[in-house]
Amino acid sequence: MKFFLRNCISIALLLIAIKSAGQTQQVKIYPVSGTNGISLGKINGMTRDKHGFMWFSDQSNRCIIRFDGNHMTRYQNDPK
Repeated sequence: MKFFLRNCISIALLLIAIKSAGQTQQVKIYPVSGTNGISLGKINGMTRDKHGFMWFSDQSNRCIIRFDGNHMTRYQNDPK
């Protein structure tokens, strides 16, 4: 009898779990394209500073890019 009751409870919980959704909102991803004529290459790192600027490490163009939400600014090393 315990075995039957345990199986019924397990099946009921399984049916409840199937009906429930883990995430109700869809995740929206917006691609960031280059602004101000700056093209993005292979990004291998990104961070956000305390002022809210996003910083990207662009491996293809060998630079870092600051994004303020509207415009991108490229900073490149000058060996001279």
